[in-house]
Amino acid sequence: MHILTISIYASMALAILSGCLLGNTPTSDPISNEESGTQSPIGEQPKEISPVETDTFILNMKSGRQGHTATTLSDGRILVTGGTDEFGTSPLGEIFNPTDNTWTPIRAMRHARTFHTATLLNDGKILVAGGEDSAGRMRRVEIYDPNTNSWVDGPDLLTLRGGHTATRLNDGQILLVGGLGAAPVNTAEIYNPQDNTWNATGSTVKAHAFHTATLFQDGRVLVVGGDPLSDDPGLTEAEIYNPGTGQWSSAGDLEIGRAFHTATLLKDGRVLITGGSKEQPEAEIYYPDTNKWKTIGQMEIRRLEHTASLLPDGRVLVVGGRDPEDYPNGTAEIFNPSTGTFSPAGDLDLVRQKHSASNLNDGRVIIVGGGGDDGVLKGIEIFDPTQSRWLVDDVKGLWRSGTELNQSRTSHTATLLSDGRVLVVGGRTKQVKEGQDGKTGTSLFLTSAEIHDPNSGNWDLTASLSHVRSDHFAIRLLDGRVLVSGGQFLGKAVTEEKPSIKILDSAEIYDPATGQWSPTGKMTSPRQRHAGIVLSDGRILVVGGDNSGKALESTEIYDPSTGQWKTAPPMANQRSFPELLLLQDGRVMAMGGAGGSAELFDPSTQSWENTGSLSTRVTRAAITRLSDGRILVAGGFGPQGALKSTELYDPVSGVWSMAQPLKQNRLGGTATLLESKLALVAGGRTSETFLFDPISISWIKSGKLIEGRRGHTATLLGNGSVLLAGGEGRQSDMLSTTEIYTP
Repeated sequence: MHILTISIYASMALAILSGCLLGNTPTSDPISNEESGTQSPIGEQPKEISPVETDTFILNMKSGRQGHTATTLSDGRILVTGGTDEFGTSPLGEIFNPTDNTWTPIRAMRHARTFHTATLLNDGKILVAGGEDSAGRMRRVEIYDPNTNSWVDGPDLLTLRGGHTATRLNDGQILLVGGLGAAPVNTAEIYNPQDNTWNATGSTVKAHAFHTATLFQDGRVLVVGGDPLSDDPGLTEAEIYNPGTGQWSSAGDLEIGRAFHTATLLKDGRVLITGGSKEQPEAEIYYPDTNKWKTIGQMEIRRLEHTASLLPDGRVLVVGGRDPEDYPNGTAEIFNPSTGTFSPAGDLDLVRQKHSASNLNDGRVIIVGGGGDDGVLKGIEIFDPTQSRWLVDDVKGLWRSGTELNQSRTSHTATLLSDGRVLVVGGRTKQVKEGQDGKTGTSLFLTSAEIHDPNSGNWDLTASLSHVRSDHFAIRLLDGRVLVSGGQFLGKAVTEEKPSIKILDSAEIYDPATGQWSPTGKMTSPRQRHAGIVLSDGRILVVGGDNSGKALESTEIYDPSTGQWKTAPPMANQRSFPELLLLQDGRVMAMGGAGGSAELFDPSTQSWENTGSLSTRVTRAAITRLSDGRILVAGGFGPQGALKSTELYDPVSGVWSMAQPLKQNRLGGTATLLESKLALVAGGRTSETFLFDPISISWIKSGKLIEGRRGHTATLLGNGSVLLAGGEGRQSDMLSTTEIYTP
């Protein structure tokens, strides 16, 4: 994210940089690593920070980093220290001020480190302890004073440690537990700020490293899991520290071994554990009153080295991390303690792991740094729980959540009625049994229909179809009624042993005046995934689709005055998932599903002719006619998979041309022409949305969806906003959610 700043901040940053970047220790002084017998000159550790330029975007950190710490100061600012950058272990630190969204570099630490801890003391200073650098793990401790921007050495730890935890106890002392020395250690020690000393306390039964430590209100500390440094999964053991006795007791065993996980104290006193296992997506909850564990909910992504943040309303935001294949991840999800379930929370701009997450005083969550696809990251991202979405800079328009559908569905239709309401019909959903995910549920085809009222924002059920159908076609007739034709369903013939997909030739009509359906004539050919369009005389041209796995070139025309279908001239090409667009001269373009070819239908001559071809075969792209008559095709599915290409068709020349590509591959997105003449492209299983500007032939950011989706519908409402409804989520789950874009 970026925010434009003024020169006063640049002057302040330059003053800090010139006078205090290198710390209190001269750069020629060596640091002896007493454990390894080697020396690391301090002069090799501080990294050069580029001067802050005036009138530049500086909301990102000045130094990319991962494996760092982020500590909330007494005044609400965020102190970030250490980690690794592109040069190695870093001594650098910066402070984020949420009031003006600026970063200020601070005096460098005396010792570069990562996998350390940084803990706020009661007097507002920060205790930085342990960690490791290129020479190995360390005992070194230093204390930062934000009032003077200075570091002083603290007393060395009693034990080498990195990957440990540090917890401020209720009496202000700091408890350090476990970590790695030469091997995982089971010792613990306590820092006393009053006399600036470390004292040993009781040791844990198991050696924990890259574990979690959670402070209960009664002062006890729960330590969970950890990395055994073997091929075995993480530890299942959990232990509780009693500061009154200095001793540890068992807190039972997790169902799943975990390391590099998260632990979050919920508002009701329970503790939520997420991630830390490459094998299992389930979370677990600890009940302190019974000293028992219970598995709960399934994350959509198995993740490690992620973050989890308690939101003001009690939900938990889980962000990023690395997946089971050790690739950084860019998804987020939210745990709802009242239901015990996870739901998508949108996508980050960048994939990241080993980042940090901090709660700001206004309830927002700031995600800082981490490791991405191209190395360490400087960028930050901010989640706003009041909108349940990620904030994006320099965007045009605003997304918000709409009222949920009564039924989750995908492969349905949405039709704008004459009175401005929206009719959603049919589709399919999934029946998911307990323990199943969206990929393994059973498909259920739907007859239900519901209507959205933009004035109230509500969805109301209306009469159901006479037949279940999905992947059908729906269009509003000139008299305001809605024609629905074809589609598929799961059925079993008398001679069949088990149900199979059947293709429909039936059609029916919805009358908004009565709210009822009535049958109309059957199509000349069963078809699904077909397309249609209203001709100037009110008849409906329907083309292509498929029947029993065979793409169709056949076409037919429906006459609303007679309720009958008649065969029309076939296309030159078989097309499944075709697109039909009405050109300004009255001709109809058919494209998609057959190589890169396109062809034109002339209603006056009832004939087809070929026109220019796309650069590649494409189906399920985001397609719309622009206000100047050109055709926009963005993304879709090509010979090598999902596409990010953009092409424009000029009906005057009959030629396609390449335009600026999308940022991401996108399959199953939608394109909606706005009143501003910009085209909104949304979905395709990514949460980022963009506007296409036909004048500059470029893309403009238009914010993020809460849930990336495909197989949804997009409807331009009478007030100029766009309604997205249903679809299929990232994990093949069927969505009942809706989102509304206001330009």
